[in-house]
Amino acid sequence: MYGRNQVRKNRVAGPGFHINCRFDQFTIAQMRGRGGVKTTNPYLPASTHSEIYDVKEQEILIAERASGGMFHDGYTHCYSSLNGYPVPAEVQTPQELKEYIFNRVKFVGIAVTEQKSDDRLIENGLVAQVGGVVTLLNNGTEPIHPCDKIMLDINFSKGRSNITREKGIPREKVRIAVTPAKDEDYIIERAMKMCNKSSDEAASPQEKARLMKEAREAKKAFEDAPDEEVEEKTRLKAEAKTALEAYKKAKSGKRDCEMTKADLRDFIQAYRHQHELCIGKSLSFANIGERFEILLQPRSTI
Repeated sequence: MYGRNQVRKNRVAGPGFHINCRFDQFTIAQMRGRGGVKTTNPYLPASTHSEIYDVKEQEILIAERASGGMFHDGYTHCYSSLNGYPVPAEVQTPQELKEYIFNRVKFVGIAVTEQKSDDRLIENGLVAQVGGVVTLLNNGTEPIHPCDKIMLDINFSKGRSNITREKGIPREKVRIAVTPAKDEDYIIERAMKMCNKSSDEAASPQEKARLMKEAREAKKAFEDAPDEEVEEKTRLKAEAKTALEAYKKAKSGKRDCEMTKADLRDFIQAYRHQHELCIGKSLSFANIGERFEILLQPRSTI
């Protein structure tokens, strides 16, 4: 009788799209401290062991957004480890680390072949699957259900290495994880921050007096309107209500904030970036530490 973790589920296979990649030795050298700078963040411990930076099969591959001009060989240069990733000293919490890292890296694909980080084997290259059905390990913090939209994440929880342990991968290796997408909450919170950035600014006495006067005039116009003119009465009632709400908000110090063109541009960029982190759709169920099938999909937005 097999235990729960010993059951080998039948994996599905389908057409896939693959590309040839190269190992990003420059970024890894910086993460290993060869340039004289090594991060001291406890969540991203650097290591002198080359095995930490090896690429294994079915690992998520990422690439630096700003390193396109560093290579002139026509290949995508990527890596799978985050140990020693250079972050500023002021970036400390797990959420700050996620935002900082995902603003600087982009998803490439899923590793199909292995790649050693030794300098002598750098030119061998590796293969990444960028489309189709592929099997992944749920190394995140939540169960994954069929048809869930899957996005990138980083698991900083304690004991993650015991839950998602894989053969040939050191336990202290920090990798990109997956989680069910929560883009709606993120976008709503980002939009609320933009719209409420001036909500605590108190209105001036002159503005309060003006709004109070407008509210009184709108109320008087509604009361003086003939009852037989139903449409006009309804319109004046709505205007009086709007004017009264504007006065109450100004009096309490909470006013509506108009989103500027720059705010709208930042919002759209945040929306696009959040959807770039979504890499596909789950085709099976997986608890934490179990494998599941994912359909890699194009990552495009408006």
